[in-house]
Amino acid sequence: MKENGSSEHHQNNNLKAVIAFAKFIGPCCTFDQVQRKEQIITFLNTKINIEDNEKKWITTWNNYLNIRAGGLSSARI
Repeated sequence: MKENGSSEHHQNNNLKAVIAFAKFIGPCCTFDQVQRKEQIITFLNTKINIEDNEKKWITTWNNYLNIRAGGLSSARI
């Protein structure tokens, strides 16, 4: 990521998202074992905040989705 010119802030956010997803799937599953989009959607839905009247959670949800799609390189999902 550093090689493609991503900012340090962007790199940190991606790393935080990957760590959060790793904690969510737990030690019994690796990223390579994530085969269904439902596994990712279930994680993303934990980011929904129904008390957020301004719907700022949507930005977080989309950011995590973009990181998951690119970070897992999952053409199979």
